Amino acid sequence: MARKLGAVQIAKIVRSPFVSLMLDCDGTLAPFARHYLHAVFPKKTRKVLEGIKRLKNIKIAIISGRSLSSVQRFVGVRGLIYAGNHGLEISTGAERRSHPKAEKYLKVISELKGILKALLEYFPDACLEDKHFGLSLHYRMLAPAAEKKLFFAFKSAVRPFVKGRKIKLLRGSKVLEIRPFVHWNKGHAVRWLLRNDSREPILPVFIGDDITDEDAFKALRHGITICVGRSKNTHARFYLKSHLEVYRLLEAFYRARRQSIG
Repeated sequence: MARKLGAVQIAKIVRSPFVSLMLDCDGTLAPFARHYLHAVFPKKTRKVLEGIKRLKNIKIAIISGRSLSSVQRFVGVRGLIYAGNHGLEISTGAERRSHPKAEKYLKVISELKGILKALLEYFPDACLEDKHFGLSLHYRMLAPAAEKKLFFAFKSAVRPFVKGRKIKLLRGSKVLEIRPFVHWNKGHAVRWLLRNDSREPILPVFIGDDITDEDAFKALRHGITICVGRSKNTHARFYLKSHLEVYRLLEAFYRARRQSIG
């Protein structure tokens, strides 16, 4: 069970010589919208990220389930590290990489896209997000009874691909995720980012809200891991109640860090 993040942990982050700040996006930095295309990134959060980016000895990485291009547009802050598709594609600014094995599954993803688009004709309130290396089936606008019907139809449609070890399925917050059958997740992504950071000693801080963030929480047992919205059934050490509390944490960190080095 996670503990409420307190002043002791905030002080540790502020005083650490080097900080790797790794953040999920939707549900962590920005509120969910009923339709994913209607989500809005808060201006005040963008502003505080811009401020933190200018501080010394801080690196910020946004690690999202969105595609790389989508999360870059959505957050809109240049000079950050961005990881899309749960880390299958990463842009460090100097380098842009995608997992080499993921490329092999693009035909499978395209085939499934056609199948699911036909399925969604019966569920007009659900929507399919094409993320290049994966697909996300959003159902936040569906009534509970319709959700059950969608799950049954979805599982029937993807079962041959799952049995054939062509895809992996993940379930997030009102979303069903289809990913290539590649052994890679947010935990692998955060470890890769830390291995490519030569600064020592470095304090990794990861904040996320979704089930898909649990892999990162488990990978960073030596760091500060924060789950947003829940304190139970998580591998995170600490929790915050909402994306608003995440913003307040980032603002407090920015102000305190700026004063300590100013």
